Amino acid sequence: YPELAAARDDVMNSPAMMDEANALADALIMNAEECRIDRQWVVSNTIFHLAVRNLMNHYSCNAFTIECFEFCSKKIAYNWKVVPCLTHSLLKDEGYTSGCEGDMNCTLAMDLLMGISKKAAFMGNLDKKDENTMYLGHNVPAMKMLGFDKPDLPYSLQNFITEGWGTKVQMDLANTGENIVTIARFDPLISKLLVIRGTITGCQGQNEVGCSLRTHVHVSDSDTLVKKARDYGFHFAMVYGDYISQLKELGEMLKIKVETHNID
Repeated sequence: YPELAAARDDVMNSPAMMDEANALADALIMNAEECRIDRQWVVSNTIFHLAVRNLMNHYSCNAFTIECFEFCSKKIAYNWKVVPCLTHSLLKDEGYTSGCEGDMNCTLAMDLLMGISKKAAFMGNLDKKDENTMYLGHNVPAMKMLGFDKPDLPYSLQNFITEGWGTKVQMDLANTGENIVTIARFDPLISKLLVIRGTITGCQGQNEVGCSLRTHVHVSDSDTLVKKARDYGFHFAMVYGDYISQLKELGEMLKIKVETHNID
């Protein structure tokens, strides 16, 4: 945190970097279908994003993760009026894997999915909704989820914190023109990869605070999937499209067992 604070100070003390932070905030607001958060709090988050990106460049990083809940519960987040959500979304749009809550197992699975699909990924908690539907819910969609070379998906900006600050991107994940998705996560030992093919049937939580965005994914036999997922963990990464065969081939190359669900 001291190093992150110093990187943030560097941005705020640089007129050129502050111009970039303000320009990025204005572009995000202008291109949003709706902005439900004050501009000053968007700027505070773009400053944080540039600080993170500068640290990544300094250390030649190709991915980012942070212990989100622990960070947000600290006084530093309240003083800065930031949450990591916007940075996760923006980094993924730039082609960098960016995972929530310090979860390396999901972040590594996301890295595979984004590398194969050339699309930004969504990350969420996987839970059962009903017999044939799972929730995949979190807070960090991205505008380039249909492809890095495709137009941005429609989005809005929303506050994460009830007091009105903490910028996050929100969108209707069930209204993108695509509905087939590939979902994946590594087990704790990074020796197995659980891969799920599903169909998005709905989305909710776009206008709520907190980790509110939840997509509904149709799968076969959700009870069996829940049992499989217990060996892997709670967070899963998702990209639009069917990349099962590519992940199987990559698993053979990396000597990683690929376990599948909902595959014909």
